[in-house]
Amino acid sequence: MARMCLRNDSAVNYIHNNPVKDKVVTLPEDYYFSSSSNYAGLDYELEVILLDLF
Repeated sequence: MARMCLRNDSAVNYIHNNPVKDKVVTLPEDYYFSSSSNYAGLDYELEVILLDLF
């Protein structure tokens, strides 16, 4: 189970778009180790739990 806490959308977008920028995939949702599918509301094998720590 993947756990991630990010404070703003720009940080999330930056992380999700890194594999696209590096031409590993064409869409962020295509990268297996990305949580972008969860954020897009798509079904995915990895469960992401957002923690509100602040």
